[in-house]
Amino acid sequence: MWVKAAAVGLILSIAAQDPAADEKKKKEEEAKAKIAEFRKELKTCKTEGDICLALQNLGSVQHPKILEELRVWVHRPQSDICGGAAEQIGKYAKDRMAADILMTAAKSRKDGDGIIKCLRYAGDVGYKPIAPLFNPYFRNKSTDVAKEAVDSLGKLGCAVSVEPLIKLLREIEGTLDNTGTGGVGGLPGGLGNMPGANLPGGAGGAGSPEEEMRKRQTDLMPAVQRALKNITGERWGTSKEWDTWWRKNRGTFKEKA
Repeated sequence: MWVKAAAVGLILSIAAQDPAADEKKKKEEEAKAKIAEFRKELKTCKTEGDICLALQNLGSVQHPKILEELRVWVHRPQSDICGGAAEQIGKYAKDRMAADILMTAAKSRKDGDGIIKCLRYAGDVGYKPIAPLFNPYFRNKSTDVAKEAVDSLGKLGCAVSVEPLIKLLREIEGTLDNTGTGGVGGLPGGLGNMPGANLPGGAGGAGSPEEEMRKRQTDLMPAVQRALKNITGERWGTSKEWDTWWRKNRGTFKEKA
């Protein structure tokens, strides 16, 4: 009887010593300590740069509790602080929560710099299901915001992005065809609405609409070509060439792992 009880006790003891549970508990305690250290450090911060350094230290440990702490800071109005938090969130590879935090912050912000940083680091996370969320930023009135969205799609490498990028390329080509024949008002594909205040992200670049359109032609077209190449491994020139290739190959196309 005693032997049987001892055996049962040994089994229970072994079950209680769950290495995975112990490691999880250890990580949680480490995260809590890091958050406490961060909040203490904040009391001595005098500049935005100081806060960014504190955020960098906070991000040295990765844990859902740390992510929740960073979520607050990515919504701060100062673009540098937002960028400091976004950079740390961007290190959570393939993490859905990290990607959602950054895309939500990008949508809520009104400053171009903050939007750009959120989009950039969301692309770095590499969580592919968010790819369609970048498409509306193609028509942000800031070319820099639009370019960052395109660049992030190139990093994500999703097949679902190919058609929207080809369409964007076609629209940019249309603006080149219409140069000097009516300005931005009659541009195809909705780009004539580019300066509208109700577009995603809301922020606007400096200069006249005409200057911004020239910037889109010189900066955005190469970015779209680069993103398409990164996604497909192909090298085509015009939107027509890309479209012809895609129609023939989309049924068998395999994304990069």
